Amino acid sequence: MIEAENMSFAYPGAGFTLQVPTLQVKTGEVVGIIGASGSGKTTLLHLLTGLKLRQSGSLKVQGVDPSVITEPARRNNRLKSMGLVYQDFALLDYLNVIDNIVLPYRVSPALPWDTTLKQRAKELASTLGITDKLRRRIDQLSQGEKQRVAIARAMLTKPKLLLADEPTSNLDPANKLAVLDAMLDLAKANGSTVLVVTHDHGLLNRFDRVLQAPSFVEGAT
Repeated sequence: MIEAENMSFAYPGAGFTLQVPTLQVKTGEVVGIIGASGSGKTTLLHLLTGLKLRQSGSLKVQGVDPSVITEPARRNNRLKSMGLVYQDFALLDYLNVIDNIVLPYRVSPALPWDTTLKQRAKELASTLGITDKLRRRIDQLSQGEKQRVAIARAMLTKPKLLLADEPTSNLDPANKLAVLDAMLDLAKANGSTVLVVTHDHGLLNRFDRVLQAPSFVEGAT
């Protein structure tokens, strides 16, 4: 699913270079990524999605090198085969919950609209405990509720690869495990490969293995 060798990326003038000597993630694996702030965890996710491009080394995600295809192709690939849960949610405040969940199908011809999509969106919302919020606007939700909407949207396409950046960071302790387990159960049912960035060491037993940034070697569990 993911293969990287001697991959590096640097932000101009930032004084930090992400270097990944080797990274291999098998299809269907559930992998946690831990590390201090600024150690390159989010940058790695951006490289895997093609939002940023490696500057040296090699990278293949689902057999494709993001740096050799066009930006429209990378965008379509993200929409069709990846689910992304962003730290800042990337939701539209002026839309309600259900319209945010189905939004990828509204904005891209790469995802053809299907009459069953809203029903699937409602099922995902029920699994994540936000059924009663479907008609509320995003700016009327708590941070934790927004996080659940972002997860539901990411899962709607039944992605082959799910990438989540701190997906439980805005949830209270009582709900963290429930929401993470719901997300991972949905991913397992879809046969998705999962990478989750987290600072919460209490979640690490949910993953098949844990990688430690910045070198992304096997970390402590």
